[in-house]
Amino acid sequence: KEIEEKNTKIISSIQYAKRIQSAILPPLGTVQKHLANSFVYFQPRDIVSGDFYWCANLEGRTILAAVDCTGHGVPGAFMSMIGSSLLNQIVYLNHVTAPHKILTALNLEIRKALKQEETANQDSMDIAICAILHETNTIEFAGARNPLFCLENGELEMVKGDRMSVGGSWYGKHKEFELHTIQAKPNQRFYIFSDGYRDQFGGKAHNKLMMKGFRSLVSDISQHPFEEQEILLKDFFNNWKGKQRQTDDVLVIGFQLL
Repeated sequence: KEIEEKNTKIISSIQYAKRIQSAILPPLGTVQKHLANSFVYFQPRDIVSGDFYWCANLEGRTILAAVDCTGHGVPGAFMSMIGSSLLNQIVYLNHVTAPHKILTALNLEIRKALKQEETANQDSMDIAICAILHETNTIEFAGARNPLFCLENGELEMVKGDRMSVGGSWYGKHKEFELHTIQAKPNQRFYIFSDGYRDQFGGKAHNKLMMKGFRSLVSDISQHPFEEQEILLKDFFNNWKGKQRQTDDVLVIGFQLL
């Protein structure tokens, strides 16, 4: 009985934490206000999530990020709160709007916030971040370990991010990220995501979907309207997973400009 009571209190506390975490996520309407053709598929593994998405609009550009923090559940949720707060500070207060510079600044701020120079803390984040320049229909992209998918006429091109996270000790505190600039074309579609979808075990052989399978799936669904794509991703994921436990938090964002 004592264990049951403690379990109830813990779950109740985490459920309340979910309400707080949900409040910091941009409403889907905010994303679609600036990107009419878009979807966000977000499926935490636990009650709270180490993945989160972030959106800002200023200076004629929409900035959209898919973020995967170290861990999931409560530890990941703590990191997500830190990440969201720091992104708000970097973009809205410091007016840093170029994706590669946002990642550089975020790396420094995470290391500072978690005192990674003085402690053994090595928590980090993997991010795919896009800045959409609406006047020129241009997309600026930078990635910390996570890529951008570009689909045109059924052909998928993967723009790779840098092979380092933000935060943590790898490459130290002075990390420079590469900026990729893409001129959007009519009917071209773009996707950013965390690694949770492709790392899910499932199927008849109980294997991971892996990047190859995920690429094939995104290519298949990309021809459908965006509101259908989210449903197709969710249905495939749940069928693939079957009765197995969800391995990680899942986040996939798709959008189109023209």
